[in-house]
Amino acid sequence: MRILGCTAGSVVGLAALAFAPRGGADDPPAPRASTETTPESRKAAQLGVSWLLQNQNTDGAMAGSWGCHKSGAPCTGITGLVGLAIMAGGSTPGRGPHREALRAALDWTLKVAESRGSGALIAASDSTQLGALYDHACATLFMAEALGMDRPPAAQAVQAMRRPGTHGAARPRDRLHAAVEKAVVALERFQKADGGFGIESSNLHVSAMAWLALRSASHAGIAGPRGDPGRVLPALEAYVRSCATDEGPFRMQPVARPRGGGAGLFLPTASALRILASAGRDQDEQVERAAASLKTRRLGEEWGGRVSEWDFCGAFLATEALLQGPRRRFDAWYPVVREDLVRLQNADGSWDVQYCLCCKAFSTALAVLVLESPKRLLPHLEL
Repeated sequence: MRILGCTAGSVVGLAALAFAPRGGADDPPAPRASTETTPESRKAAQLGVSWLLQNQNTDGAMAGSWGCHKSGAPCTGITGLVGLAIMAGGSTPGRGPHREALRAALDWTLKVAESRGSGALIAASDSTQLGALYDHACATLFMAEALGMDRPPAAQAVQAMRRPGTHGAARPRDRLHAAVEKAVVALERFQKADGGFGIESSNLHVSAMAWLALRSASHAGIAGPRGDPGRVLPALEAYVRSCATDEGPFRMQPVARPRGGGAGLFLPTASALRILASAGRDQDEQVERAAASLKTRRLGEEWGGRVSEWDFCGAFLATEALLQGPRRRFDAWYPVVREDLVRLQNADGSWDVQYCLCCKAFSTALAVLVLESPKRLLPHLEL
């Protein structure tokens, strides 16, 4: 079984939150903490979004071919991450300078979701090399965040979303709500007996993305068939802690099992931190040791200086996790990764994966998410 990339290898019950529209009708809100960004990082994020928009398919999807050529094979996981990256800057499907692109991406994702049967995953092609469940989690998170960021009447502006086979005015929010609800039901099916998420066996990184998707859906007022999703937290947390090493970092699989996967320790450590921090464990001693292990982390250092797809995934989750805890942790981590990303950006606005094969739209979307995270505009960053 392929565990990650080119190797062979849940859910807290939170009260549903209503998210009011942010900013004006056309302009994204200003960053809440501009001191966490620099002119160079803000320019890099803007260039990255421009590259993503230029490479979006005409149907709204993001190409998932290895070269990310426009009109290539679409991927729900990459499309979801691109949508999140654009929304992280302040635009939503109902407002902002990039609303048309977001409407198209969301409409395409909804069409894929609606074409799948009950319990089926929202997956088109595995261009991320992280599996169908990962793609499903990214697509679910994108839809849930769109549901949380746009409230009526702003959501009624999403005119591109029409129910297949119907006439007259669309009810985009109802359609989106139904799709997220179905996606949550499908996602909950893949929580394993050990508490983690996976298709054949649990995987810490996939578990983190599943966590974010389910948590975002809960914030938007959607719960799965388990009723109280908080009941699964003890099992999920136990699984995460079973992956911890004595030194502080985490492994992708429980340490009692043979070590599998090729993602090093950075990505699983970031994944574990994202789950534990958002579960309110940011003062935990194990979390403190894991966060300390990231203080001097440089992208690519696990792979001989070549930046891997796992570096981009880890940077995204670590940044979000450290935003949740004491400010000193974030201050120790973020300037290093921020400057790494500014330095590594291509002149056209994209970012390359230097180690292992992966679509550059994937790395570019994750890089933009890291650079835009200090704005704290995505609903799942609120808690």
